[in-house]
Amino acid sequence: MESATVQSASVVLIAGAVMAGALQAQNLESVAAYFDDQASGSSTIDGRNFAWATAVSPDGENVYACSGVNNIASGDEDDNAIAVFSRHVDGSLEFVQVLFDDDDTNDPGTADGLLSCRSVAVSPDGLHVYTAGSSDDAIGIFARAPGTGALNFLASVVDGQGGVDGLDGVESLAMTSDGSALFAVGRAEDALAAFSRNSATGALSFEDVEKNGLGGLTGLDRPLSVAVSPDDLHVYVASGSNANFGGSDALTVFEWDSAQTGLLFVDSYGEGDVQGQNTVDGLDQVSAVAVTPDGQHVYAASEVDTIGGPSGNGNDWIAVFDRNPATGELTWLQRIGGFRICPTSFFGADAESFLAVSGDGQRVFVTKNWEDNGVAMFARDSASGALTFLDGECEFDPGPIGMNLPRAMALDPGGVHLYVAGNTSDALAVLSTEAIFTDGFESGDASAWSATTL
Repeated sequence: MESATVQSASVVLIAGAVMAGALQAQNLESVAAYFDDQASGSSTIDGRNFAWATAVSPDGENVYACSGVNNIASGDEDDNAIAVFSRHVDGSLEFVQVLFDDDDTNDPGTADGLLSCRSVAVSPDGLHVYTAGSSDDAIGIFARAPGTGALNFLASVVDGQGGVDGLDGVESLAMTSDGSALFAVGRAEDALAAFSRNSATGALSFEDVEKNGLGGLTGLDRPLSVAVSPDDLHVYVASGSNANFGGSDALTVFEWDSAQTGLLFVDSYGEGDVQGQNTVDGLDQVSAVAVTPDGQHVYAASEVDTIGGPSGNGNDWIAVFDRNPATGELTWLQRIGGFRICPTSFFGADAESFLAVSGDGQRVFVTKNWEDNGVAMFARDSASGALTFLDGECEFDPGPIGMNLPRAMALDPGGVHLYVAGNTSDALAVLSTEAIFTDGFESGDASAWSATTL
């Protein structure tokens, strides 16, 4: 690990080459990878080309991984599909099934909501699975079979049909903890859409939409990620730019009125906004947002395209916010710039970052593509929200692990295994989060750390 700089409202903490041993650290370790066209028992894995998103069922029995791109420019299409895996207690997987979108040119299927699939969500009761078909402008609805976890396509809700709005270029899905509502962001129309869910049938009913620039709403230009607070009271959206497209580079907060099934704009927090004596930082090219299970903090991750100098102070990567549980409002706390997480890795593209938070709220996982092609694991201080880097695992460090251009990831319910979509690997990578390493500072010597007041 190289040194890293962390900026907060009051201090800059500089981590040395090894973390102090007061916290015995856990590290990430690659344990398996499942590639497209790989043998799996008596079957062959399919539906992994252009892998993008993953989800684990609440019972931990299945992993769902969706993929695909509608590449109009080249006239070619990769898998636009969802693959189903059964999951064993050791984290290993066995291929069960694949379903293709009906618009996939290579393997046309009977499902919808899978063309350029960008997000997958399993209902909290485990009965249904939902997918975001970005090029379909649709959400796919699937019934999940008890026991096997196999899927049966039921229906889709499509932008512009039956009064549905806000799904043009649908990019991300999030559900309330009780499964009564689902939220989706439409990247191409700068929108957040809300649906109520019938728990018996899985059907979605369109309830509300909010769009950037309407009614004084700001911060919703090019939304890429959506998250719901654990109390189901607030919805958070990350909207960001990249090298080719402009965006708000902001987090936007909405109140969810479940009784009225409506969204209410609360506030937006953009890069460079002033909060008292502090300036919001860490949201340039923001691409992901997550709320901690205790509802106390919100994390945002941004696309990294430069590492910076030896201090590791590259461009924005992670921003940390305190959350007011009553109002949903955010207070900026900390920025973490891009730094090397795997010293010997040698490749990585300029691409979006993704987030996952463990169920106990003690660890935060963030992908980083530029110069690393990997995933970083941080320890979270539940009181302050501050993050401490623990370890990273990367493609080509030293060899391929099925995680080239890592995309969306998901943890099992116990937080033991992390499942990562390897986009250009056409694979699903499995990482163990609980391998213990000895850092050489068991005495608690913190001499590797220094602090500088801003």
